[in-house]
Amino acid sequence: MGRRDTRQNASADGSQNRMQPQSSHPRKAAAPSESSTEQSSSLYAANPFAALRKTKPKKEMEIPPPDLREPVQSAGVVVPDAVPAPERLPSRKRKRELSSLPPASAKVHHVATQSSPAAVARPVDAVPVRTTTFVPTEHNVRTAGELSGKLCVVAMMEGEALAFRGCVGIAPLRGSVRVNGFTYTAPSTRAQKILSDDQDAAGRVAAQLEFFPCLAPRMGPALSLESVKDASSHHSESNHSMEDSTSPTPTELTPTIRSLVAACKPLLSLPVLETASIVALCSASFVGADGVGRYFGGWKDFWGERDAKDCSLGGTVLPGFCPILDPTDTTPILQTPRQFFSLVPPGPLSRVPIVAVMGTKQSGKSTLARFIANQLLTHYGETDWLECDPGQPEVCPVGCVGLVRLRYPLNGPAFANMHLQPGPGSRWLFLGSTTPKTDPDYYTACLTELLRTRDSSRPLVVNLHGWTRGMGLDMTVHLMSTLRPTVAVELVMEGGAADVLPHVASVSQETTCHTMHSPPRPVGYKKPDPAEMRQLNMLGHLHQRAQESLAPFRLSDGRGRGRARWDFSVENGPAHRLPLYAPMSALSIRVLHTDVPPAHCIQAVHGTIVALCKEEDDVSTRRAGDAGPFIHPTSTPCAPSLSECVGLGIVRSIDNESGHILLATALSAVQLARARVNTIVRGGQGMEVGASVYEAGWQNVRDLPYLTSNFVEGIGAMAKRVRHDLKRRRSQGIGLNEA
Repeated sequence: MGRRDTRQNASADGSQNRMQPQSSHPRKAAAPSESSTEQSSSLYAANPFAALRKTKPKKEMEIPPPDLREPVQSAGVVVPDAVPAPERLPSRKRKRELSSLPPASAKVHHVATQSSPAAVARPVDAVPVRTTTFVPTEHNVRTAGELSGKLCVVAMMEGEALAFRGCVGIAPLRGSVRVNGFTYTAPSTRAQKILSDDQDAAGRVAAQLEFFPCLAPRMGPALSLESVKDASSHHSESNHSMEDSTSPTPTELTPTIRSLVAACKPLLSLPVLETASIVALCSASFVGADGVGRYFGGWKDFWGERDAKDCSLGGTVLPGFCPILDPTDTTPILQTPRQFFSLVPPGPLSRVPIVAVMGTKQSGKSTLARFIANQLLTHYGETDWLECDPGQPEVCPVGCVGLVRLRYPLNGPAFANMHLQPGPGSRWLFLGSTTPKTDPDYYTACLTELLRTRDSSRPLVVNLHGWTRGMGLDMTVHLMSTLRPTVAVELVMEGGAADVLPHVASVSQETTCHTMHSPPRPVGYKKPDPAEMRQLNMLGHLHQRAQESLAPFRLSDGRGRGRARWDFSVENGPAHRLPLYAPMSALSIRVLHTDVPPAHCIQAVHGTIVALCKEEDDVSTRRAGDAGPFIHPTSTPCAPSLSECVGLGIVRSIDNESGHILLATALSAVQLARARVNTIVRGGQGMEVGASVYEAGWQNVRDLPYLTSNFVEGIGAMAKRVRHDLKRRRSQGIGLNEA
């Protein structure tokens, strides 16, 4: 009875408290009365655990003063009167977040707040999941003669889509087709020239067709080829000329090119297909990207040909190309929400577009950044890409940030979009780490230097890192205050809220902000983990043979095929390739993020991945003579304004007798000499050499150099690796009683 009476009194007292004015914070109750204090004391007497909680309050649950909780009105931002504080949030951090709310003049669209259900951003309307709406028949798919097994011509009506896996080259003959945001538009005179009675003139046009590679491996979602309306585009063939290519004469026309003309004419002359987009599809398996499957056991079937039910298109089988024609196929396909197309206005703008894409890890921000870059390439012909994610970069090697000038669409996996070395208008800077957390000041200085040297006449896409809390948020806000983008997009998970956009709007009022939910991940989609993505990036860079792997090719290149872009054969691997001999007297050695005695620096770079850099400071130009390289005494990196990374390599061996360092790299000696490389830089943790870099799998385990399993014996044998992905038991919802 005593316990029952106590509960009744507590209920009555609670009703009295509810009649009193409440604080703006829902968890901050009003001051209790004397009667409520007496009743609460009886509660603590009956419940000893309640008394324990009363005597030991948690500091992290301190509530900020009520004056900081006043409602804020801003254009496009809904901030409710009472915002519940997150669990276990320090008061200082909460005050800083509240003090940095955007002003009333900030333009924020669809910004969500976690506390207001009405303000949460709704998922955007996604295109319905579909495999293929294009039905191949003998009337819309043609091949002839020498084209068998190499190339076919397809006519697609407006709105028809063809999903596919594999590697294929796309060349529009009439109309426009779109893949991942990039629109391929044929010149208006191309079809007339092919239909002309002059066979030699038609053959020359066919020989000059540029086929753009599109790669959709099994490790990612399938791509979709869609016929669209003719769009005005600045993209033209003159902007994308192949290297070492010449206009063929009539005597140089091959049977393959003549067969292409014969297959094109029936489709171009049919009145029924007058409004259709006609495109030529060529097998592009020669690029050599499927060879990376040798290094990963689960990806031996790189293009998914073994799992495909039928890899033919209208009876034509193109090696490496797998069209998805079965409507019951469950292959995951890349979805493009409709609102993604409105992020980049197609019309002329008063200011060159600068689009910043941000979001947490695994939110799909890199995929969205590629889509936006392809749209900008369609409208402007060229665009710049600012890579801010050293852990999983898109256009530069691991451990680097860079500014890259893009000329061709990014229709491939991350390792396929990377350049061999910085070209004109591009620049890489080596951080020596896979995260900006290692040296935030140097990371910020590198991005500031890249922005200082960029050409402001070209559009810019900024691919930010996935660190959106704490120091990562501060670095992002600092970069946005310097960059002041025209559009900022933040991708959030389903049910989440924007973490960065309110702070971006407070420092850049002319920025139009959008919050979008990430499209749901397709069923069956298995994305490689970050460690595998870094290994793919490293393998793609060390085995790369072309400056731009996704550059177009022509049928006149190498017996109707283009040149290989990668060579993943074992003979071309770093362990078998003939290394480059670099004299020690012409190099300087720098070790970052670790204090290494100068006498041990040569051994520290032995068998490691190093950056091949050009440094212009006075220290790098000093030499220690013929005896050896100059050793930088400290682990401080070179100033970003005086440094530039050309590529990565592996120190295979060091010949002390002859005074040479043996380097395994994809760059030639001529390229290194032309770039004036004078420094090799070793990074810190995360830049280790994986076993897959040396050999194709584990077929020659005994011959793997620098590989052992017993070198970590004893305390201090290797650097301690801190893991931030492990949560505390309390954060996982495990209580003290359950523990």
